Amino acid sequence: MAKSWRMVNLVTGDATMQRGKMDIAFDDANGRVDELLEPDAILQQRVEKSSIEDQGSNRFALGWGFIGRRLLGAKNAATEIARELGSSLRQMIDALIAEQTRVARRVPLAPEETLTGLRGSKATIELDTIVLEARLGTGDGSTVTARPAFER
Repeated sequence: MAKSWRMVNLVTGDATMQRGKMDIAFDDANGRVDELLEPDAILQQRVEKSSIEDQGSNRFALGWGFIGRRLLGAKNAATEIARELGSSLRQMIDALIAEQTRVARRVPLAPEETLTGLRGSKATIELDTIVLEARLGTGDGSTVTARPAFER
């Protein structure tokens, strides 16, 4: 038996898809679900969601995901780990841009909610923690910073 999922808009209570109304964040401390309204928060969440999964885990979007977890505790020099992180990050951002281009053919996207590229990145590497800071360009010319972190 096949399973199917139906998206429900938490604001309207029905299945209508509204631009800017389907991005949410879970507040575990208070048990709430908050709607993300700010374009920078939406872009940050999009990048951080992609970075949680291993790169190559989605066979329909080969660039989806990130190699951060695989590099935890690696016996490489910090410069080699940083180089691999940068390469994986560029590939992930390129995949997200390709996906948003595909989506934009059917659903108009606001310029401030679209990624245009990676402007720069910085990695903090410790034995059991990697914190990445990615500065991302947006369609309206502004810059957003996403900070995915990985720990063992």
